Parts: sequence; structure tokens; C-alpha cells
Amino acid sequence: MMKLLLMWVLLSPALVCGMGITALSEEIKGGVLLEKGDLRVLVSPRNQGRVLVAEKEGECFGWVNLEALKNGRGGGGLDRFWFGPDGSQFTVFFRPGAPLEEGNWRVPDEVAGGEMTVTKRGEEFLEMERDIEVKNHLGTEFRVRLLRTVSLSNRGLKVTNVVTNLGEDWSEERGLLAIWNLASLQGRETTRVIFPVQEVEKVQRYFEPFREGQLHLKNGRASFRCSGNWRSKIGLKREDCAGFLSVREERDSSDLVILTMRYAVGTGQRYPHAERGPQKRPYAGDLMNVYNHGTLDRSPLAEAAFYELESASAMPELRQGESFSHWQELDFLPGEEDRPFGE
Repeated sequence: MMKLLLMWVLLSPALVCGMGITALSEEIKGGVLLEKGDLRVLVSPRNQGRVLVAEKEGECFGWVNLEALKNGRGGGGLDRFWFGPDGSQFTVFFRPGAPLEEGNWRVPDEVAGGEMTVTKRGEEFLEMERDIEVKNHLGTEFRVRLLRTVSLSNRGLKVTNVVTNLGEDWSEERGLLAIWNLASLQGRETTRVIFPVQEVEKVQRYFEPFREGQLHLKNGRASFRCSGNWRSKIGLKREDCAGFLSVREERDSSDLVILTMRYAVGTGQRYPHAERGPQKRPYAGDLMNVYNHGTLDRSPLAEAAFYELESASAMPELRQGESFSHWQELDFLPGEEDRPFGE
């Protein structure tokens, strides 16, 4: 099933900013265009409130699957909301009781799509709300209200998600949820995600083997190559996260910063696990991840697809009526060569 899903994603018509934000807004019903200065951002309340693409200084950011967006189920985008964990016995990506095998992985309908109600709107911000019900692999049911806010700054956008427990009290024994922000971007052979870390052993690795030279460390910075055509993933635990990363690309013989990402680093101790199958320490997961897309069997793709910048909240035990939140922020910096790291 998972292989079929991946093939569908790869073969469906995709937008890699080639058609432009204006043309895309005409294709997507109910899209909301936010603007601040030369920054334009397209949001789709009808499709989970996801941020689709952004344009700044004539450059477009974001990767979406246009066919999936039209069907109202999934489609990538510059910022989308999911629930964690992806792995462990508490995953919400396997149906209750299903074997925890790769072929049974799927995105729940309640997470993949669904329309959000716009509660507030301005030229530079959008607030949306939706009630969601989802079950984890153990059958624990979660009833929540999601409040999602997209706000623009002079350089980029910030997405804040607030989740309120509408159901029974949450317990560590029956599983907990994390707020998960994901940004899909076009992969290229020269794309590298740069982040500070003192030891390469601190970087968690998934879907190995990696390509030669895909991950390396120099002067306290890790570089992870994101070509969009070789399935691989890395992660950092909370204690190793600095709260920011940058994306660089080689263009016209120059090595340029094209965007930076900041994300909330809280004080919680439980984080979503990405490893498939039951885990002895199911809450010893990652706060930050970078995913490079590709096929399960490492077969070559006709063209590069996408990579994702991800961050997650801690996983609290919530009583009925209690809330928790997480934010992720993207700054678009097309063409900056010597930007100080972390600024």
C-alpha cells in the first residue's frame, strides 16, 4: 500500500512553482492570498489550512501536488499540520491493530485533509479552526480542536498551531500526540540543509543507506544534501536543537542562502518517535527532522521531487480542556551569500 501511495505521489501532476502563485490561486478553490510588501503567500483553508506556496522578490517557494490538492487529500505545501508520532506503538499512521510494517503505513483521512473554518482574517494574517478526531495504533481516541494561525513578517511567515483536548484525559500509557509542522520544498542536487550540531553521532539517521557525502559535519555544522530523489531522513533530539537551520543552493557558481527556518524548542521531555514498530522508549524521539523524498526500493526517479523541513512539539499529558502549541517560522532570503549563520 505504501509503495502504491508513493508511486501515486510521484506520478501525479505536481507544481514546483513553475506556474506561479497567481495561476495556482485560480486552480485552488477557496484559496486565500496574504500579502505584505513584496511577499505573497497562498493558504488553502479547504485543504487542512495548509500554506501552499510563497513568492518573494520574484522567487517562488514550496512544493505541492496539484492533483492531490484538487481532491482535497494531501498535497504537500510550504507548511502543513500533522499529528505525531509517525513511529512507535503510539503511531497515528497505522490503523488500530494493523501490523506495524511499512506496507501498512498511511496518512489518516482526518489528518490528510479536511476543511478549516476561517475565524479571523486580515491582509497579513489568517486564523482558522477545526475539530478533529483521530485514533492511534492502540485504539486510543483523541478529540481535539485545532486553532491554526498564519502570519506574515517582512521576510517570511510564521505558522502557530494550538491544540485543545476536547475528550478524555490523555495518559502516557495509552499514547500522546505531538503537533507536527512540515514544509515541502523542491529538491535539487545542490540543495543542502545546514544546522549546528557538535557531533555527527548526535544526528539520528532513518531509511539508510545514505548516498555518499549526503551527510557530513564541519566546524560544528552538519550539512544534509536534499536532492529530492533519494529516500532518507535525519533528526535531532531536543537537547541537540538550536532552534534554527538554513537552506543553501549553488546558483550561477555562487553558494546562496535561500531560506532559514526557526522553530519552537520547549522544555518538554516527550517527543515523537520516527522508528517503525514498538519502541522501548517511545517518547525518546526527535524535535527536528529533515526528510529527503524518494522511492522505497531506491529506484531512480524521472525527476527530482521534494524534501521537507519538519519540527514537532513535546507530547504532554493533557486533561480535558487543556491546550498546547507549537510554531514554525520560515524566512525567505533569495540570493544572500554571506548571511551570518542563525540570523
